[in-house]
Amino acid sequence: MQINVTVDLTPAEARELLGLPNIQKLQEEWLKKVETGILGDADSFSPEKILNSWIAGASGNADLLRGLMTAFTSGGKS
Repeated sequence: MQINVTVDLTPAEARELLGLPNIQKLQEEWLKKVETGILGDADSFSPEKILNSWIAGASGNADLLRGLMTAFTSGGKS
């Protein structure tokens, strides 16, 4: 014997049936804060700032490579 039960509920009705709290207002406030934070940080992701951060680190990498090559060619002796 097989019994099939189909329940047609909206998400709000299912939440109420299971006794879960309605957190829609809390979720909306949280999403507004997240959106404000993302839009506030958008300026730091400009192509100019990213390129400047890469260029700033490039000189240190060149010095490190030069030191490694010097150590390699001298047999590890300083």
